[in-house]
Amino acid sequence: MEVDTDIFHSHHYCFLIPEITMIIGKIRKIPTFVTMHSSFKGRENIIGLFERLYSVFMQPFLPICSKVFFISNYIKSNKIFSLIPEKRKRLQSIILLNHQ
Repeated sequence: MEVDTDIFHSHHYCFLIPEITMIIGKIRKIPTFVTMHSSFKGRENIIGLFERLYSVFMQPFLPICSKVFFISNYIKSNKIFSLIPEKRKRLQSIILLNHQ
């Protein structure tokens, strides 16, 4: 299968998928974007431990992204993401529609 694309976009919660996407985007010189939905805090069980370990694992990959989108200022300002250059951090605009 051949894929001809202008950009790559991934979400952080698929283990290894965002990292593979970032590496392929860098190799192919395609703009790569990732969306962060979590600050990797709050859970005190084994899932929370796994999320925190994963956040450490993915840190070296994030600076190679063209842009990293965050769904809130709280997540964007989290010290976990301090390795990402500020010029690459963007707050994602979310529009909620009220369907009646």
